[in-house]
Amino acid sequence: LGQPHLNRSSAAALQKLVRGPVRCPGDAARRGRALSLLGRFHEARRDLTAAAREKNPPPGALGWLGELLVMSAEPQAALAPLDAALAAEPGRPWLHAWRAAARCQAGDLAASRADIESLGRGLPGSPAADALLGVLEAMSGRRESAEQMLARALKPGPVPWILGLRAAMRSRWNDLKGARDDADASLRGEESPLLRLERASIVRRMGEFLGPLADLKIAAAQLPEDPEPLVRAAAIQLDQAQYAAAVQNLEKALALRPRDASLHRQLARVRFVQGRWDQAQAAIDRALALCPGDPHMTQEQAQLLIVRDRRAAARRLLGRNDLPAGAKEFWLGYLETRLKNYREGERLFTAALKLASPDSEPGRRAGLYRWAARILAEVPPLPKPAGRELFLMGRGYRHLYQSTAGSLAAL
Repeated sequence: LGQPHLNRSSAAALQKLVRGPVRCPGDAARRGRALSLLGRFHEARRDLTAAAREKNPPPGALGWLGELLVMSAEPQAALAPLDAALAAEPGRPWLHAWRAAARCQAGDLAASRADIESLGRGLPGSPAADALLGVLEAMSGRRESAEQMLARALKPGPVPWILGLRAAMRSRWNDLKGARDDADASLRGEESPLLRLERASIVRRMGEFLGPLADLKIAAAQLPEDPEPLVRAAAIQLDQAQYAAAVQNLEKALALRPRDASLHRQLARVRFVQGRWDQAQAAIDRALALCPGDPHMTQEQAQLLIVRDRRAAARRLLGRNDLPAGAKEFWLGYLETRLKNYREGERLFTAALKLASPDSEPGRRAGLYRWAARILAEVPPLPKPAGRELFLMGRGYRHLYQSTAGSLAAL
C-alpha cells in the first residue's frame, strides 16, 4: 500500500521537493512524505514526527506518520497518530486501512476487521476491503476463506498490491509456484521493493540463487536506508561460498546500523566459515558488547572455541542455563565429533533433536550432523581422514539451507 510505482519523472519531482526549503510544518510533512516514498525512512520519520507534534498538525502529517510506523512494524506506536488522524479527518477511508494493518500487527484481529469494514463503506466497490479481509482470514488459519476473499478482490482485474498480498500468503502456505506467479504479475504492474524482497525469498526457497540476488540488488537501491536486502543477499552468498561478497554486503549493512548485534553475529559466521578465527572473534566481541549475555552469541562463541581446540572453555560456556532447548546437546555433540568420538556425538545430536524446536538452529542442523556422525563411525577411513570430515561437514553445511533431502543427496 505504501510503495507506489516511481518512474523517473515522479522520482525526480520527489527529489526536488526533498531539496526544497522548509518554511512551515506543512513543508516538513510533505518532505517527510516524499522521503518515505523514496525509501529514506529515518529522515522521513524525523520530519513527520516534528510536523505531527505541532499544536495543529498539517493535513496528512499524522496519517503519513502512522503509515510509516506500520511499515516499520511498530504497530503500538502507529496507533496514536492514526487514531488522531481519523478523529481529525474521518472522511479518509485509507486511514482505516492503515489502522487495520497496525491492529493486525498488534494481534487485535477483531478491531482490525471493524476498520476494514469501515474502509469498505467508505470505498464502495473497491477491492481493498475484500483483500484485507482475506489477509485476516489467513491470519486466523482459514485458508480456503482467505483464498476466496482474495480471488473476489481480483475478479474485476489484476491489482498489483493485491497480487502482492496473495503472493505473501501463498508463500506462507508453501504454495511456492502460485506465490511466484502472483509476485511476477504484481511486479509487472507496479514496482515495489518490499515485493522484491518477498519474491527473492520465494524463489530462493525454490532452489534458485541468481534471481533472488538480482531482486535484492534492486531492492537495496530502492531502500537505501534499509539493511534487509543486503543481509538477505549476504545469506545467499554465504550458501554459495561467495564469502568476499557476503562480507561486503554485511559491512554495508553495518554502516547503516552499526549497533545491530545480529549483523555483527552474521559477519562472525562468515568469518568463521572462511577460517578467519581472529576476525570472527572480533565480530563476536562487538556483538556481545552490544547485547551482553545473548544466548545466540554464546553459541557462536562456543563454536569458535571448539574449532580452536579450547575445549574446556567451550564446556564451561555451554554449562549456562539460558541456552535454547537442545543447544547445549548440539554443541557438545559437535565437540565430540571433532574429537572423533562419533558414537557419543550421535547420541548427543539425537538428544538435541528431541529437545530443540524444529525452527531453531540446533533443530535444523542436528539431524544432518547426527547422520554425518553415524557415517563417520561406520564408513572405513578415506585416504585423508581430515578430508573426509571436511567433506561431510562442509558440504552438508553448505547445502543445509536448501533442504535436508538436498543435503543428504550432496553427501
